[in-house]
Amino acid sequence: MIAKILPATTLAIALLFGLSAAPAQAALILGSHVEGSLFLGAIAPNTDGWSYFGEDLGPPSPFWVGGRLEVKQRSSSYLNTFGISDTSHTNRTEIFGGSAGAGAVFNLAESASERLFYFSANGTDILLASDDNRQYTDGFSSGGTPGRLQGGMDIFYHADSKAWAFFFDDDGGGIPVLGDDDDYDDLIVTFRQNPVPEPGGLALLGVALLGLAGMMRRRKSA
Repeated sequence: MIAKILPATTLAIALLFGLSAAPAQAALILGSHVEGSLFLGAIAPNTDGWSYFGEDLGPPSPFWVGGRLEVKQRSSSYLNTFGISDTSHTNRTEIFGGSAGAGAVFNLAESASERLFYFSANGTDILLASDDNRQYTDGFSSGGTPGRLQGGMDIFYHADSKAWAFFFDDDGGGIPVLGDDDDYDDLIVTFRQNPVPEPGGLALLGVALLGLAGMMRRRKSA
């Protein structure tokens, strides 16, 4: 597992306070496996505000919140799928199947507990050699040989819009089973979190509700 570009503390600060953690825009692409043209073509017109967090986030998972999932691109002929899982990697729910094309959308409800995202690849098996693999956002991976070594995921975050971008690389390309094109374009999915009211916004909402209640009481008295 490749070391994270940014430490977990930086992630926590970015999530809590909405700070951009990218030290330089060039490092966003250069520090990852994703080519700049691929990122710009699939995700955004520029890299402003985007940070690269490495191949996994580690615990705790920030994906208990609700939001919108969207397939941005699918470039592989493999049956690559995307879904959610509990933190034990056992209870999985597939969200985007192999037939989901670019533009497919799923609205994800908030969860009472931590959960992970995962990608799965179902490649062509040759004899007893399977190149199937599954990659989770906490860094855990599973699969046959050599799938365990070949699959991968790159994770990006945009603090201002609370959006995540996941680039999946299955084990395909090159020589069957043994080859790995390492292009990280086989399935690209974004997750935009539902906005969470800031403490100040919640206080204003409470004041407004109290004022409304007072007006209703005065009307009843009149």
